[in-house]
Amino acid sequence: MAKYIVSHHLISDIALIAIKGGCDECCTKELEVLLDRLIAKGYGRYILDVTGLSFAESPAFRLLIRKVEDIQELGGNLIVVGLSGRVERAFNLLRLGSLVPTASDMKMALAKFRDGQSSVLRTGTHG
Repeated sequence: MAKYIVSHHLISDIALIAIKGGCDECCTKELEVLLDRLIAKGYGRYILDVTGLSFAESPAFRLLIRKVEDIQELGGNLIVVGLSGRVERAFNLLRLGSLVPTASDMKMALAKFRDGQSSVLRTGTHG
């Protein structure tokens, strides 16, 4: 079992979730419970900070795809911040960039929400 920390706090109406360490199946389940709870409370804007993430197993990527789709169907969005190293290589290998919005840092992610860029439809998808 990997060592990890999943934390969250709110910045105005944006739920900021940070993952540190490795994201194995246990971490993925904890992240899913957290996201489901926040979605049920009506939050629609999320920033997932993976700056401190050393690796992510395939269940984490499957959850990310599923939750981004769920959140977008409800009119919200989730932006991933801080991709690097092995996590970024896996993200790119899986070609998630066309589905999951990203930002290089927190400032850019907040600006995307402020400027309304976070509601951009997925590539190849039209209303």
